[in-house]
Amino acid sequence: MRGQWTNYHFRQHPAGVRPVEDLFDNSIERTAPLTPVYTFPSLSWGSSANFYTTQLSRQFRDDMTISTGIHTWKFGAGAQSLSIHGDNRPSLGTWNFSADQPFNPDQLSSFVPLPGSVSQFASGALLPLPVYNPNVMWDGYVEDEWRVRSNLTLQLGLRYEYQARVFNQGVDINDRSIFPTTGTPTQIPFVDFSQRGDNNNFGPRVGVAWDVKGNGRSVARAGYGIYYNPMNIQIKAAELENYRRPTATIANPSYPDPYGGRDPLSFVSTAPQNIAINANDLENLESRAYTLGLSQELTSTLAIHVDGVYNHMTKVPMAIDINPRSGGTTGVRPLPQFGRILQTQPIGWADYTALLARLEKRFDNRYMYMISYTLMGTDGLVNNSNGGTQSTVTHSEDINRDLGPNNNDRRHTLVGSGAVLLPFDINLSGVVTFRSTLPFSALSGIDVNGDANNTDYVAGTNRNMFNRDSNAEALAAVNAWRASRPPTALNPRGLAPIDESQIDTSEFFSVDLRVTKAFPLGSRQRVEVIGQVFNLLNRTNLLPVWTTNALSNVFGTISSASNMRQAEVAVRFAW
Repeated sequence: MRGQWTNYHFRQHPAGVRPVEDLFDNSIERTAPLTPVYTFPSLSWGSSANFYTTQLSRQFRDDMTISTGIHTWKFGAGAQSLSIHGDNRPSLGTWNFSADQPFNPDQLSSFVPLPGSVSQFASGALLPLPVYNPNVMWDGYVEDEWRVRSNLTLQLGLRYEYQARVFNQGVDINDRSIFPTTGTPTQIPFVDFSQRGDNNNFGPRVGVAWDVKGNGRSVARAGYGIYYNPMNIQIKAAELENYRRPTATIANPSYPDPYGGRDPLSFVSTAPQNIAINANDLENLESRAYTLGLSQELTSTLAIHVDGVYNHMTKVPMAIDINPRSGGTTGVRPLPQFGRILQTQPIGWADYTALLARLEKRFDNRYMYMISYTLMGTDGLVNNSNGGTQSTVTHSEDINRDLGPNNNDRRHTLVGSGAVLLPFDINLSGVVTFRSTLPFSALSGIDVNGDANNTDYVAGTNRNMFNRDSNAEALAAVNAWRASRPPTALNPRGLAPIDESQIDTSEFFSVDLRVTKAFPLGSRQRVEVIGQVFNLLNRTNLLPVWTTNALSNVFGTISSASNMRQAEVAVRFAW
């Protein structure tokens, strides 16, 4: 049995702000360094992020194992409360510009945008918002490892999970402390809290290991299981913050005052409200995993292992605007009393398929090595730009434009490692790593479909087409988009086409070496001298962070890289 009583403190703010203990501190030290965010096609500068939270973790669980000869039983249950208390500060907003131009952060007061280049101002939250988000997770499981025969073992298991309150089960839509609106509860449409919850998360597991000849030299294995991800608490929180975090999104605003001298709150009150809701049938993300493998001993010290893995993920939460404009930026919405209605639905999916191979030489004759190779592919309908499983549909009018390789679709990975014991007991070891490139998308740089987001893909492209087999097709679409844009003061002849040689990749190759020598200081003590070199060949490995705005002249390039060659010497005393 074990328990946990833990407080986690999270303090997010820009450089120059000293964290404080109080969640609701309003001191000038906390707020003075904040600035609006200025976003150009090739540059983003500024930060108004100032978010404090405290997460309270309260957990208890009990697990037990009982061995009865040919059966080994494992079972257990647990509960954990992960409530979050937080403080969202008002935002200073984000300016979006459709063209690059001279910009000096030290002289913001004298910055004058190019005529017609200010495409959008997004205010962010205009009022402070205290946060309380409860989240309780329950689980229980039973498993039997059954040795059917001396060379055959089965693993059979069943797990049940339930996540309480994360779907806003039991919330009262008439509670004005949560929904401080006027009028009837129908001001939040399509919501029925009585229908919420995911109560059927049963996850069966089955595995088999077969010693084919009964001599331990050939082992076949297979497995299947259903798994559930906890729902992201941010999805729950967004639904309860409607009408409590007024925001304003203004197209073609005046600069530097996007509100034209009016009170920002009075501006917001005249515009239809954007709201976020959850589908009543929203469920926990579900994965079905299949594995099949074989291990074969080649010699007494050499073995090869080959495994196939397939994972089918469904019910990925994706937020989609169910109140889109009928056409472009000026069309009429089906419910004109609202702006965007972002409804999170369980409509996303992702597939992962991989072949894993490993050749392993155990330590013998003073050396050992291992070579591993992975051939994989992962794609699906999920725009997880934040790297997780929470997504927003990019084009609500054509959801299939989010079909494509996933952000972690790295086709080839090869890793070789080894160690040799040299004379005088000097240990030399090393690792060689190669990873092929990740993909990236081409974004139009402006709001094309009128959803108040500058996240639209370039016409003729889908998600993550670049650095895949469709590079030429995607680049032709980017250059057609650039050619269609009107000239600017910085580009009087229009935007020049992007050459394919400009497109960077995130291929990774590194050689790391380590040398160690131990000096005994008695029967139980020793001193170890260690020398290490990372990225021995001093290769430039670009990080997978591309300029994705197709209006930028540096589209497709990467401006940051992993560390170049590094070396270190260390001394360790062991006893």
